[in-house]
Amino acid sequence: MSAQVITLLSDYGLDNSSVGVIKGILLKSCPGATLIDLTHQVSPRDLMAARFELMTAYQNFPSATVHLSIVNPVTASGSRAVAFRTRDYFFVGPDNGLFDGVLDIEPAIEAVELRTPPVLNRVFRGRDIFAPAAAKLASSQTLSDVGQPIDPQSLVRFAMDLARRKQEIIHGQIQRVDHFGNLITNIPNEWVIEHPWEVRIAGRHFHFSIQTCDLKEGDGKLKAQVASHGFVQVVFEGDNCSRRLGVGEGQMITLHPLTNQYEFVRR
Repeated sequence: MSAQVITLLSDYGLDNSSVGVIKGILLKSCPGATLIDLTHQVSPRDLMAARFELMTAYQNFPSATVHLSIVNPVTASGSRAVAFRTRDYFFVGPDNGLFDGVLDIEPAIEAVELRTPPVLNRVFRGRDIFAPAAAKLASSQTLSDVGQPIDPQSLVRFAMDLARRKQEIIHGQIQRVDHFGNLITNIPNEWVIEHPWEVRIAGRHFHFSIQTCDLKEGDGKLKAQVASHGFVQVVFEGDNCSRRLGVGEGQMITLHPLTNQYEFVRR
């Protein structure tokens, strides 16, 4: 069995004891576990941000890692508490679309609805439901130990279309605005390598050479890049691109191929 690794992702922030309490529960039940914080700075109730952070991080961990993720856009009791496994990983959290990005990459093989405490008043779901389940999974690697089977296909998906190509035009969407205001699309890097493009977004048209992520700050250039997280992003060097263009998450974007050639810069 792989080492017991549990990652944590939430919108709890770091100015209260919630994260510490969760870790305490995990270590009480699974004292040998290695606990890794992905982030607890997801904006409150921001499912799109949580989806992206988990999707782009989870495959960097050893096989059998348990990914505990807790972000709720509404009241905590409004979604099922679930756990599921893919080929190499386990996931625990609310069934509200948070795991949609993972499920875009690979299917859930098995899923359960977590058992809940008999007394629901004043339940802190992270402490009382999710953390105990994550700890038990890290120890046993058996989903039936933490809940009742459900259809993996019933897991909630997020209302985001996948990027698509139609007659050489790429249709995508802004799936994340990062800390710097960069616009991260859902268009895979490999779709745009070595082609010049016209990017159309929010009624604006820009000609871009898709470049590797190697910026010189402060020269005020708007451009698209292939980036290390695996997706094309639109940036405005030295400024917040989201504010500059008035564009946020969910905005549609299209890339149209241009006929002229350019020198593609490789790292």
